[in-house]
Amino acid sequence: MPIISTLDSDYVFVNLWAQPHGRPLTYAAGYDLVLRLRKRTGIDFQPH
Repeated sequence: MPIISTLDSDYVFVNLWAQPHGRPLTYAAGYDLVLRLRKRTGIDFQPH
C-alpha cells in the first residue's frame, strides 16, 4: 500500500486510497463514507 507523504489540496475530504489521489471526494463518495460510518459507529447522522 503506497503512502502519500505530501498532498497539496485546499479540500477537507480528498481521495487518499482511490484514484485520482488528492482530488476532492465526489458527493456520492462522501455520502457512501457517511453510510459506512453510520453503520460502523451506530450513530445516526446526516451529511449536512
